[in-house]
Amino acid sequence: MSSLSRIPSAFRHLPPLVTSLAVALALGACAPEDGADSPADRAADPGASSHADPARTDGVAGPASQPGGATLGTSHAADVAPLIARQVADLAEPASSALIESLGSNLMAAIDRDGAVGAVRFCNVEAMPLRRQIEEEAGLSIKRTSWRVRNPANAPDALDQTALDHFAAATGAPQPWVQSDGGGGYLFYRPLPTGGVCLNCHGAPDQLAEGIPEVLRELYPDDRAVGFSEGELRGLLRVSVPRDALAGAGEGPD
Repeated sequence: MSSLSRIPSAFRHLPPLVTSLAVALALGACAPEDGADSPADRAADPGASSHADPARTDGVAGPASQPGGATLGTSHAADVAPLIARQVADLAEPASSALIESLGSNLMAAIDRDGAVGAVRFCNVEAMPLRRQIEEEAGLSIKRTSWRVRNPANAPDALDQTALDHFAAATGAPQPWVQSDGGGGYLFYRPLPTGGVCLNCHGAPDQLAEGIPEVLRELYPDDRAVGFSEGELRGLLRVSVPRDALAGAGEGPD
């Protein structure tokens, strides 16, 4: 069965939108930022760019499709047409949900088996292969980034920083956001909030689970992804969508 259609059994009783958000909140500690990306992986990321357009404002693209027919609103940069933003979201949202769900079910198994420390070790070894599986199935590139990263390989590039600035300035509940990648494609950013379970590995020093400080020093000596509070936006999941993947890609935006 494809990972794009798989939902962790622990969440199958929940409505589709609640399922996606529950996994993100409870299991966000294992976003792909925690894996050990190689220089080759970073060089192959088509969404990476050092050129950002600092002059951006928001538009509203309308709801993006969610698994099971639920919807989640998507906003976009001023230079992205609403129709394009909707198409980008319709492609990117299922891929982002599939990755969160795949990581979530595997992380729960690691926690049940080996506790919080085992979960960190799982992320260090297995998060990237799971991400690559979803990328291959979706035909899209996925990245995790944040203001404070655990793996330096996932530090924000200039375009990511523009997205982070957008979310830092936004008011109300954060919505996915779409911007141009500067090369004809688009970048979809999904916010990842901090859930209570996330604090075991990403909270203040007195909230970290037993053994977590030691394993973080061992595996991530440059770790900065701690000190978050429950409900705080912890980072973004980025899905890169090439222009030729969109319906009517040969037509310019209105």
